[in-house]
Amino acid sequence: MSMVWSMNTAKESRNATAKLRDTGNLVLMDQHEQVLWQSFDYPTEHWLPGMKIGNDYLRGIEWNLSYPDDKLKKGSVVKFRGGPWRNQRFKRVSSFSRNLNFKYNVIINENEVSLSYSYEKSSTQDRITLSSSWKLESWGWVEGAKDWQLGVFFPKDLCDTYNICSAYGNCIINMIDQSCACMDETRFVPRNKKHWEMGDWSDGCVRRTPLDCKTGTEKFIKYSNVKLPDIHDSWFNKSMNMKECEAQCLENCTCMAYAEADTSLEGRGCLLWFGELIDIRVYPEGKGGRDIFVRLASSELGNGSYLPILQ
Repeated sequence: MSMVWSMNTAKESRNATAKLRDTGNLVLMDQHEQVLWQSFDYPTEHWLPGMKIGNDYLRGIEWNLSYPDDKLKKGSVVKFRGGPWRNQRFKRVSSFSRNLNFKYNVIINENEVSLSYSYEKSSTQDRITLSSSWKLESWGWVEGAKDWQLGVFFPKDLCDTYNICSAYGNCIINMIDQSCACMDETRFVPRNKKHWEMGDWSDGCVRRTPLDCKTGTEKFIKYSNVKLPDIHDSWFNKSMNMKECEAQCLENCTCMAYAEADTSLEGRGCLLWFGELIDIRVYPEGKGGRDIFVRLASSELGNGSYLPILQ
C-alpha cells in the first residue's frame, strides 16, 4: 500500500472528520467543528469564490496562486499588474465586477491582508483560473451547453504586458497600433533614442531637464487619464489631503510623484512614489484613468498640466 495524499497540521485530533463544502473547500474538523486544516489555505491554479489571496499574519500563512496582491507572476517575473485598489475594485480588473457581478472583500489590518470575492447571484457558477499560458481567466458555466465558457482574461493586449515601456514611458493603444511614448514628449526624452525609434523601449525615458532638489524650485505637473504606476516603491497615508500630499513629496528628494490614493476617500488619502515610475498606461478620456502629479524642474512647467491624447 502506498500513500496517495497527506497533509500537515499543528493541531492533533483523534476524532477528526473531513467535509467537502459546497464552495469546493475541503475542510478537516475536530469533534468541536474547529477547523484543523482546509484546502483553501493552499490554492493551486484556481481561485474560487470565498478563497482568499494575501497573508494571514497570525497563522503565518500566505495565500497566492503565483502573484501577491494584484500582480500576475511567472516565477519571479511580473507579467501583468492590475493597478492599485480603488473604491471596491482594482482598476485594471474592473470588468470582472461590471460583467460578472463580482463582489470584493478586502481585509487590511494587523492580523491579515487579504482579498477574496463572491458573486452577487448565488446561483452563478464561475471560477477564476491561472492557465498554463499564464493568463488569469474567468470561466462561467453554461447550463444549456453543459460546458465552461471563457469570459474575460488578463493580460489582453500589448499594453497589459508589465512595464513594457519601462521608466516614464506610456503604453498607448489607438486605431493604428500599440506602442510606447514618453510620458510627455517635450519634458521627457528616450534614454536611448536610436533603440527607441527601432521599437526597443527597454531603456525607457528620462527627464529632459534633470532634477536639482537642492534649489527647492521643483514643482509638479498633472498627467491625466493614466493607469497609476507600480506601487512597489511607494508610501500611503489615509488622512492627508492633496495639499499635504504635495508638500510631503516636495520635502523628500527621492519622491518622484504623488496622487490621490482612492477617490472614495473624498479628497483625502495620499500615495507617494519613490524612484522611477514604471508600468504606466494611457486610457481614452472618460474610461477611468487617474491623475498623477509628477516632479519636474520648474523650467519645464510650461502650461502647468499635460493631458495625453489618444488618436
